[in-house]
Amino acid sequence: MLKSGYPAKRLTPVVAFILLAALIWPASTFALGVAGFDIYRPNAKNPDSAFLFNLEPGQSLENRVVVKNTTSDTVQNLRVYIADGIATSNGGITLKGREEPKAGLAKWISIDSSEQIALAPAEERGITFKLRVPWSSESNEKIAGIVVERAQALKNQADKQFMINVLPRAAILITQRLPGPALERLKIVDFSQVWAKNRNKVFKLATKNTGNIHIRARGRIDIYNMFGSKSDTIRYDRMSTIFPGATGRIQSEWKNTPPIGYFTAKAVISYGKGKSDSRQISFLIFPWWVLAFLPVLWFIAREQRKRRAAKQLKKLEADQAAAAAAAMETLEETVEKIESEAQASKTSTATAVKARTRTTATRATTVKATTTRSAGTSRKQPKAATKKAATKKAATKKAATKKAPTKTAKTAKKPTVAATEKKATPKKAPAKKTKPAKD
Repeated sequence: MLKSGYPAKRLTPVVAFILLAALIWPASTFALGVAGFDIYRPNAKNPDSAFLFNLEPGQSLENRVVVKNTTSDTVQNLRVYIADGIATSNGGITLKGREEPKAGLAKWISIDSSEQIALAPAEERGITFKLRVPWSSESNEKIAGIVVERAQALKNQADKQFMINVLPRAAILITQRLPGPALERLKIVDFSQVWAKNRNKVFKLATKNTGNIHIRARGRIDIYNMFGSKSDTIRYDRMSTIFPGATGRIQSEWKNTPPIGYFTAKAVISYGKGKSDSRQISFLIFPWWVLAFLPVLWFIAREQRKRRAAKQLKKLEADQAAAAAAAMETLEETVEKIESEAQASKTSTATAVKARTRTTATRATTVKATTTRSAGTSRKQPKAATKKAATKKAATKKAATKKAPTKTAKTAKKPTVAATEKKATPKKAPAKKTKPAKD
């Protein structure tokens, strides 16, 4: 009884069920003798190891374990029962209590012993169990165990403030995985950070096994500062085994956490053959005592901003002046180039006009000379033509005189004088018209 009047029965939920090594899988010392009794596998290389079965739906098998009283003078009253395995908070496995309902592999296992047995000092008793896999079984890994515990709890009254009932028990694990594809799937479901009492950061990581076989992963947390440089690394070389459907939780402290800064933490887990998952968070470390200096920091920051702004404005004005000077220089060069090109074009045009004028004058002189010669030739041509016509007329008359007509026949016709004259008169050549010469 507590001094306050609470009965010891209220503390039974705090009973320490000592399930040796039940939180670690696989374990070579899963079943150890505690409080005067033990359970083990006979004829096995490692008597304390778990049973591993791979039966197909509809198959069954039998096997046995041995329960031993390890004392030499005390009778051990024990209970033997089958319990389902459940995941612990750290991703390991433990077994349900005797009164909890069976829902998994425990429903498929039966034993040939009564639940309560009594063992004489140093007595050993074999217990046979049978595993029957139903036809409608899922292809995943299931865990159960054969548990041996004291029939009555041990009472510990070392502390007079309260009393604790201790119910020790030992067990052998049984695992069954149906044939089929082994699915390894591990996912980070939560990643967060909190403060520790010593002002260090503590990272909390939760991973869930969504596959059908147990997984033992490795992991690390990489921490980066605001500049992207790696500040520190926290490694998890051997994480706890996580069984199908279970969620493993681990936490680690970031020793020598910096007093101030903005950081990003990236958690990475690796498992199986090249499989991994990751998640990252960002957080700010800012001591509250810095708030007292915020006005001073604000003033300093404002002055620095003013100086930077003035410097930038001065630089901008200098850049604009340089750009304007460069533009003006370019404009002047362009104007000078245009004027030079215009002057050159004007000179070339004047030269061409002078050359064309000289050519025209030369042609006019040539034409005038040609016209003068043509006019002289035209005056001489009528006299020559007249002389030639007179000569031709004289020749015609002479010919007519030589051929005088004779009266040889009555029928001969006399040429008329008009016809004779017509034949003798030569045709005058038309005079050529000459164009007057241009002045």
